[in-house]
Amino acid sequence: MKINRYKVHTSGISETFSVMVISDSHDRYDERWFDGLHPDMIAVVGDFILGSNCDGRPDGELWNARNKNAEKLLGKLRDIAPVYLSIGNHEHRFKEWDIQFIKGMGITVLDDEFLHIKNEVVIGGLTSGLSKSFRRLRDSYVREGKQFPKDWKYALYHQGLSDEELSIPDSGWLDDFENEDGFKILLSHHPEYWSLREPFLERKHIDLVLSGHAHGGQMRFFGQGIYAPGQGILPKYTKGRYDGDDGCMIVSAGMSNTYRIPRLFNPPEIVWVDVVPE
Repeated sequence: MKINRYKVHTSGISETFSVMVISDSHDRYDERWFDGLHPDMIAVVGDFILGSNCDGRPDGELWNARNKNAEKLLGKLRDIAPVYLSIGNHEHRFKEWDIQFIKGMGITVLDDEFLHIKNEVVIGGLTSGLSKSFRRLRDSYVREGKQFPKDWKYALYHQGLSDEELSIPDSGWLDDFENEDGFKILLSHHPEYWSLREPFLERKHIDLVLSGHAHGGQMRFFGQGIYAPGQGILPKYTKGRYDGDDGCMIVSAGMSNTYRIPRLFNPPEIVWVDVVPE
C-alpha cells in the first residue's frame, strides 16, 4: 500500500487542512495501513464493499461474511478523523437501512447532498448513476407489488437504456452546490464524470473533485492505464491530478481489486491531499 501525496493551493481558505482519500477498498482492510496517519478529515469515495447477493433488504445481509471487513474499516477511519462517505456503484443495493447503519457509526453519508464544515469548506457527495438507476428500478418493482428479480442486471440493462444513460447521476443539486461560498470538495466515485459524460464536472465551479473507480487502469505501462470501467481501453482518467479552469480532480488508483486480471505496475494506494492557502 502506497501513500501518494498532492497539494492543492487556493485563496479560498485561511488555514491548511489535509484530506485522506479512501477508494475501492472492496472489503479489504488492514489496520496497519493507517499507522502514523492523522489527517484532518477522511473522504471515502465509494466501493468500500464488495456488494451483496441480496436485493438490499434491511436484514443486515450487506454486513455478513461477504463484507466482513467493511465495518471494521469504517470504524477504524472514524477513530482517526471525521469521515465523509459517498456512494459508488458497489453500494447500488443500499437502502435507507444501510445508510442509517453507517450514520449510526458516526460517519457522514453524502447521498447527492452537501454541507458546510470547517467554516470555509463545503463538501458534497455525488452518488453513482448506476446506483441511482438500480434504485429507480427496485422502487418501480415495489410500487407495482412485484418481486424483485434475482437477475437484476438483466432487468436493469433491458429497459431500453444505453450504458451511458444508465450511468448518468442525479446532478441537479450541483447548481446549488456551485453557488455556495467556501472551498468546495466533491466526492464523486466516477472519474469519467469529469469530462467524458454528464454532469461534466470540469465545467463546474468546484475546487476539488475526489474520485476512484478506475483502479489505476488495472495495468500501467509508461504511466498509461490499460482499462477502466466506464472508460474502456486506454482510459483517460485513472490516477493522479487533472486540472480544469476552475478546479482539479484527483483520482485514486484504489486500495484493492475486483477483477480477475491482476494489477501490474499499479500498487494500491491511499491518497493524501493537503489544501494550502495561497
